[in-house]
Amino acid sequence: FRRVLFRSYYLGQIHAGGEGVPAEPQRALHYYRLAARRGVGEAMAAAGEILKTGAAGHTDPIGALAFYHAAAKYGVKAAAKQMHALAADLSPDERALAEKTALDLAPADRLDQ
Repeated sequence: FRRVLFRSYYLGQIHAGGEGVPAEPQRALHYYRLAARRGVGEAMAAAGEILKTGAAGHTDPIGALAFYHAAAKYGVKAAAKQMHALAADLSPDERALAEKTALDLAPADRLDQ
């Protein structure tokens, strides 16, 4: 089950790093989002990184913060660090929007804790 759960995450890793295929951050982001919907915290953090850096063609700090927030709730410590650093650069309204968006990114069983 774990292997199936992480399949989309691994496909994202392959496309992000160009391992055997051309590097395609936009495709990687697609796979990370699929994995995030299945509750893979590492995929949430990876999606946040792509959105923060603009690797897929544009930056989205609110989206990045939302993914980092969700990943941090799933126990990804590096995401918590990124979340706090990025939040410092956003307005209170932007942070509130990111937190609300995080609730829609992953299964609710972990985000309401």
